[in-house]
Amino acid sequence: MQTERKNKLLENSLGRAAEILGDVTGPVMEKYYTNHPKAKISFEEHGFGNGVKLEAEMVESIIYCLMNWYDRPE
Repeated sequence: MQTERKNKLLENSLGRAAEILGDVTGPVMEKYYTNHPKAKISFEEHGFGNGVKLEAEMVESIIYCLMNWYDRPE
């Protein structure tokens, strides 16, 4: 039961963030680059000139992992 409650809280939090911010990719990456400024270059290099797409894929993966964390923490 605790897992269901945590999942619901997380879902509500992510939903609220989406309502307020819209696409969360920009704010997430801004915070990431603030903490890891050299990473921007890596995203451009590994994204073969399309770092924005790679950023979006990373944020999508993070959200997916968060949404499944309590059910499958491994």
